[in-house]
Amino acid sequence: MRKTPPVRGLLDPLTDACDTNVGSTPVDLALMGKVEEIVKRLMSDFKHNFSIFLSLEQAFLKFLMQHRCQVGIMERRIAETQRCISLLGRNWTNT
Repeated sequence: MRKTPPVRGLLDPLTDACDTNVGSTPVDLALMGKVEEIVKRLMSDFKHNFSIFLSLEQAFLKFLMQHRCQVGIMERRIAETQRCISLLGRNWTNT
C-alpha cells in the first residue's frame, strides 16, 4: 500500500533534485532539463487524472537512478585524477 500521495511522491524528488542544483556541470544541467521536461509534461497532460503523477514519478525516479550513477562515476574519475596529479607532483619534486 502506498503511504505517500501521488502528488507528493512526484514533487518531493523533483524538489530534492532542484534544491542544491546550481547547474554547474553537464550532469547537473541534464538533471534540471529532466525536471523541466517533467513539469512541462505535467502542465500539459494533467486533466484531473492523478495517474499522471504516478507515471511521471516512475519515469523521474528511473532517470534519477541513472543520474546518481553518472555522478558516482564522475566523482570516482575526479578522485583518481587528483591521486594521479598528487603522485606526479611528488615524483616531480623528488627528481
